[in-house]
Amino acid sequence: MKVVVAGGTGFIGRPLVAGLRNKGHQVTVLSRKADGAETRAWDGRTLGPWAQSLEGADAILNLTGAPINQRWSEEGKRTILASRVDSCHALGQAVRAAKAPPRLWIQGSATGYYGDTGETLVDESSPAGPGFLGDTCVAWEAAAAQSAEGMAQSFIRTGIVLGKGGGALDPLAKLARAFLGGAAGSGRQFMPWIHLDDIVGIFAWALESGYQGTVNAVQPEPARNADLMATIRRVVGRPWSPPGPTFGFKIVEAVAGIPSELILVSQRVTTTVLPGKYDFRYPNLEKAVRAALA
Repeated sequence: MKVVVAGGTGFIGRPLVAGLRNKGHQVTVLSRKADGAETRAWDGRTLGPWAQSLEGADAILNLTGAPINQRWSEEGKRTILASRVDSCHALGQAVRAAKAPPRLWIQGSATGYYGDTGETLVDESSPAGPGFLGDTCVAWEAAAAQSAEGMAQSFIRTGIVLGKGGGALDPLAKLARAFLGGAAGSGRQFMPWIHLDDIVGIFAWALESGYQGTVNAVQPEPARNADLMATIRRVVGRPWSPPGPTFGFKIVEAVAGIPSELILVSQRVTTTVLPGKYDFRYPNLEKAVRAALA
């Protein structure tokens, strides 16, 4: 298939592009910096020569978005939201301008859509939750749905991705090696997780099957924070670390700007779509952590 991947040079985008090419797909990447014959420069906001890459393509995969692990000032929030919504609108303009537009739009999103679920188990049929992350995901998906009107649409809501070169695992492993990898707060908050290889596999499955609808890209059984941190400590050889009190994360947020909500909020998110349709490569948490840190 001929595929255009917007945001194809990020933590998920790089291995996804490599994986799709290994499967024989023709992939063009949209990136802020064009560094190869199969990469087109774009700013994520306006039309340009990059739009020609959509002509005759089978699908768009949109992963564009500024990192959420930045200070949530008013300016930071505007950047996080605008980077997501604006990219959808720009791609939508390119689709409408194409003589032979793509037929499938696969949109990256996040389990932040559901907000803080506490002990309540939610799946793809559950409503959006309150808060900045929930509001951002709702606006993000609405912009994609509007821009992809008339196309088949798939929304991939990603949980915590365990992999090298980005995401949450590297900093958590560094804390564990420094004997600071204890449970955060109560440690009872749920953290929906997935291995990077399985994220790549799920996007490829959605592309090749032409799946239409929402998918929670998570393992069916989310892990509590205390269990995740204990697993990371075992893998890095640190059997115990003192717990991190809630107020400590609030201080880090105030000083360093890293939102405490990313660690302290509980998201008990599962998937009812993927079982029976997608075979997880890493269904076991410890095997996934070991593979990601190898």
